[in-house]
Parts: sequence; C-alpha cells; structure tokens
Amino acid sequence: MATNLRKMGFHVKSQIPWGTHFCLFYETKEDLLDTLVPYSKAGLEGNEFCAWLALNQAVPPFERNRFNQSIEVLRARDWYLNGGHFELDRVTSAWNRNLTQARQNQQAEFAR
Repeated sequence: MATNLRKMGFHVKSQIPWGTHFCLFYETKEDLLDTLVPYSKAGLEGNEFCAWLALNQAVPPFERNRFNQSIEVLRARDWYLNGGHFELDRVTSAWNRNLTQARQNQQAEFAR
C-alpha cells in the first residue's frame, strides 16, 4: 500500500503521511514560530490550504498565495465568535466548506 507523504518543513521528521496529527509543546513565542512558520511554508509550497495568521514576512510570495486562495487570513474572533458567541454548527460547516474547496483546488492542480 503506497503512502502519500507531505513535507513537514522542519528537521525533526522531514516527511509524514497525509492525515498525521501531532502535538507541539513550546516555551516561548520563538519556539512556536520556529516550528509553525516552516511547517506552514512547506504546506503552501505543496499547494495545501493553510489557515494561519502571520506568514507575510516568512513566505515572500504571500500575496500570490492569498490571491490563489491557498491561504486565508482570518481573525479568530470573527471565525469562532461571529456575533459574539460560538455556534458549533456554523463553525463546523465553515471548516467543512474550506476542506471541500481545498480538496477541489488540489484535484484541479493535480489535473494540470
């Protein structure tokens, strides 16, 4: 059985199978950024959909990624607390719409 691997963007493990979940423990903001920035950068370079907030300086073609909808910049308050309160069904539906769109975009990219 062939396993599709994706690049991680950092040295602990260079590639992981799609769908892998992992946990990150960090002590400082720099620790967090040292992991999240290269991880997100590798995802964008692999034509993945990324929802993160501060990649503008780390990923030079950032605006191109926004234009082609590989990344979406959102305020957590707006995403999760629309109208000031959390609605599980609305948030879940929004994530599912993004997942569906990302899969469609990825399939279109592979078809080229």
